[in-house]
Amino acid sequence: MKLLIADDEFIARKTLSSMLTKEGFDCQVVENGDDAFEILTKAGAPNIAILDWQMPGLNGIDIIKRLRESTEGYVYCILLTGKSNPEDIAIGFAAGADDFLTKPPDLSLIRQKLNVAKRIMKYEANEKLMKEELAKYAASMKKIAEERAVQLVHADRMVTIGTLVAGVAHEINNPTTFISVNAQTLEQYWSVLKEVFNICPKDHPNYEKLMFIAEETPQVLQGILSGTKRINSIVSGLKSFSRQDKPKSEPYDIHKSIDTALELCVSVLKHNVKVEKKYFPDMPQLTGDSQKIEQVLVNLFTNAVDAMAGTKSAQLTIGTDYRETTSIIFVQDNGPGLTDEAMKRIWDPFFTTKPVGKGTGLGMSISAGIIEGHNGTLKVKNRPEGGAEFVISLPVNE
Repeated sequence: MKLLIADDEFIARKTLSSMLTKEGFDCQVVENGDDAFEILTKAGAPNIAILDWQMPGLNGIDIIKRLRESTEGYVYCILLTGKSNPEDIAIGFAAGADDFLTKPPDLSLIRQKLNVAKRIMKYEANEKLMKEELAKYAASMKKIAEERAVQLVHADRMVTIGTLVAGVAHEINNPTTFISVNAQTLEQYWSVLKEVFNICPKDHPNYEKLMFIAEETPQVLQGILSGTKRINSIVSGLKSFSRQDKPKSEPYDIHKSIDTALELCVSVLKHNVKVEKKYFPDMPQLTGDSQKIEQVLVNLFTNAVDAMAGTKSAQLTIGTDYRETTSIIFVQDNGPGLTDEAMKRIWDPFFTTKPVGKGTGLGMSISAGIIEGHNGTLKVKNRPEGGAEFVISLPVNE
């Protein structure tokens, strides 16, 4: 521990310095108060100071008073003096001195007083360190609280959107049903109109146009019907996905659930992500809440798309397998994979690698809870060839 000795008497300085160096102190020696005060107010100053009451420049009392007015680190000050009457001692304590030594100093008494000083300064150092740690922790918690507030607002918006989806889906269903019915009616009428086109003479001025219409119209009608069927499928999936019923336990086809989840993600998948499906041919039915499983799959698919942002030839691979009494679903991407920190914290609520406002950090935590509620497991690993792989294991009830 660092210690400063300030005394204008050479023999006193030399004796104390030699004595305390043997006791393990890192001693620094000065002969006047101005140098002592300058050293004690610099960074990395000694923790303990033995100050002569009377010396050139600032005296010991002046130094202690100025140190006590400072808001910087605390210095344990021992006054070295030939004065011993109670009035002088009272003046020293009033100035802020921690202890007294009378000249000539006794080695055993100095050792005891400095042992007390070391204990007190260690306590001060620990307290300072604790305050710094608490300040860092408070700043960290404040930052986390601000981030969580943004995330919770976003989560609340998503809940609100979920409650509106059913109504919006119903409004979409009405016009698509109208389009579908009219397209089917036109398809029925077409068999009659086609006969009219067939009897059209070749020398008719619009013969080629009529033949083109006769050839293309069935495909146009089929496209309308296929489009409305696709819209109805997406709307149905949205209604099921947003429904907040109690978890069900009924047989379901995991391949149909995957296809439904892919339909729900079609807007983020169709432009720049190639989707490959590797289904086990004789997959047994599972028992549980298919809507909840679809929720997990949607979350995995959208996370994979986000992870592959900027990846050339982005590919999402979804596969299934059956091992003994366990159904396996794996979701692979060819993005950059997960960092070590993300791998450790991926299941923590509110942890997200996405920018503030884009992700709530709740998706993976909720997904893991859903799978565990189905007596299954959800695991993640980085693939050797690049990208991440999520593996869902679900029991098959015979």
